[in-house]
Amino acid sequence: MTSKKQHLLWYVRRNRDVRGPFPTAVISQFLLLGRLQKSDYVSLDRQEWREIGNVVELQPEVLRADLSETANQSNLEAARRGADERDVGDRRRADDPDYVDQRKGERRGVESEEMRIHRERRAALRQGESEKKKRRQQTFLTIVLLLVCAGVLGLLFISTPRQTDGAIDCAADPAPGVNWSNCNLQAAAFDGADLSRAHIRNANLTNASFYRATLTGADLAYTNLALANLRMTDMAQVIMTGATLRGADLRGADLRGADLSYADLQGAQLAGVSLEGARLDKAVWIDGTLCARESVSGCVPAAVSN
Repeated sequence: MTSKKQHLLWYVRRNRDVRGPFPTAVISQFLLLGRLQKSDYVSLDRQEWREIGNVVELQPEVLRADLSETANQSNLEAARRGADERDVGDRRRADDPDYVDQRKGERRGVESEEMRIHRERRAALRQGESEKKKRRQQTFLTIVLLLVCAGVLGLLFISTPRQTDGAIDCAADPAPGVNWSNCNLQAAAFDGADLSRAHIRNANLTNASFYRATLTGADLAYTNLALANLRMTDMAQVIMTGATLRGADLRGADLRGADLSYADLQGAQLAGVSLEGARLDKAVWIDGTLCARESVSGCVPAAVSN
């Protein structure tokens, strides 16, 4: 699934402060966010130290490009927004001494207004989803109590029990139903893989490749797929609520019946994509247009909706 280099664990040194070890993907993410600089040092054994700038496998591709070109600069900004995992909870813990000490030395550079708006919107979407879940749970409990009062408690014992999903395993090989939720799989390659009904919620798949892969019925809600290669991918009935698809390549993909509510599609390539029956409620379209609620099979601009 991934190369041996991606499984290496690196120690990081800045001045006399040594931290880690961290996986290769995390080092690359810290470079994107500005928490690490190319002048910082890394080591696999805490004996031999090298400047990060001299370790090619730790350099994200977008940082190795010629940043004097506008397109490359745009790709870098999109990758940084995709790598920004910070949410509201981080600020609620800002007065926790242990947490402050843990994050010491990992401060990023000055945050742009666009990145701040992107982060706050994603946090608001997650909070809204949590509130909806609580309301559904309260409604369910009320229904159960009414059933008990009506004397039909026996119906609860003949219903088929739900099967629980498999445990999260970020090192598992690609397979139908695999559970990679919350995993950091940045730049991983799954070309041609069968990932139907997979559970990949809130994962980091920036720059990952799914060329001609099968993702039918998979759950990728709130997953970061910025700059991902999804060409010719079968994603019928996929759940991508709140997913980040900025700059993703979706040419020729099958998204029939998919749920793209609140997804961010700015800059995505959609030539030849099939969106029949796909939900785009409050999604952000490729040109930045906000789609109206109940947009189906295409984006109806919110400004002209009834």
